[in-house]
Amino acid sequence: MGNDLMAPMTRATLMDSVLRSYVAQYCAHLHDGRYAASTRRIYLCCVAHFAYWITTERLALGKADEVGGRQFVACHLPHCNCPTPVRRVPHEVTAALSHLHEVLKSAGVLAASPGGAASSDPSWPRSTVTWISTVTWIRCAGLPPPRAGNVSRS
Repeated sequence: MGNDLMAPMTRATLMDSVLRSYVAQYCAHLHDGRYAASTRRIYLCCVAHFAYWITTERLALGKADEVGGRQFVACHLPHCNCPTPVRRVPHEVTAALSHLHEVLKSAGVLAASPGGAASSDPSWPRSTVTWISTVTWIRCAGLPPPRAGNVSRS
């Protein structure tokens, strides 16, 4: 399920990455969600691009979380020069990675967000979301991470 949707380069990229053990679960997740074959193909290409980036950056599987996904979309995609074929459309990548995060959480690889995702949970303080965005931007700019008290959380 899903192998017939993957181009050889997409399959090779995924199988040579830290995500290889979760590809079948990801394909099943999309199939069970009744996504069209064309959408599943696009999402697999997006996840393969993310997997390529994680692998080349030598990031641990735990960095494939929401923050890592936002960093990939905000920092990597605008300046991406990865070998083709890769997907570089932010809304496609974001959607594909949200499904990947669900799969990795259900597999116990990533911790579930307290009370749900920050962007959809009104109980999460807005300042926390702003602080996360600021830290992501600072990392994109190549600046050192802020020390405690250097970034306002309000």
